[in-house]
Amino acid sequence: MNRLTSAAMAAALLAGATGSVPAQAQGLLPSPRISAALANEAVGAAVAKCASQGYAETAVLVDIDGVVQATLRGDNTAGKLLNDKELYDRLNSTVNRLDELTKNLNAGEGTAGQLLHNKEMYDNMNSAANELKGLIADIRKDPKKYLNVKVSIF
Repeated sequence: MNRLTSAAMAAALLAGATGSVPAQAQGLLPSPRISAALANEAVGAAVAKCASQGYAETAVLVDIDGVVQATLRGDNTAGKLLNDKELYDRLNSTVNRLDELTKNLNAGEGTAGQLLHNKEMYDNMNSAANELKGLIADIRKDPKKYLNVKVSIF
């Protein structure tokens, strides 16, 4: 470090110690925040406005960093998800089962997994579907060839 830089740092430290430099660091922008009371008032107004229009929603106010400042629960889906443990557990269970299903499909397990990963099986299923289409077309063209109906009375 050169002498000028050392002197400037010493002066800044001395000035900070004596109180002549503001408590906030130089060059940093203050991050404005609203009070908890105002945050609660804002979410209350949002939920009230939704309720007046027939909606029951949950309002969440976050700061610029995404930190939740206030939350007010409505009585609809979002509010229930935040506060209803049974609903949360059911949704979480469903998501876990979907994750397991996706994992098994990606691993090629089961018929659907094999169809995704085994070209020969896919080709065989495709061929069988085409043959079935042909058979249905033949039946429509000449139903008597395939269907024999006899009606007898005693």
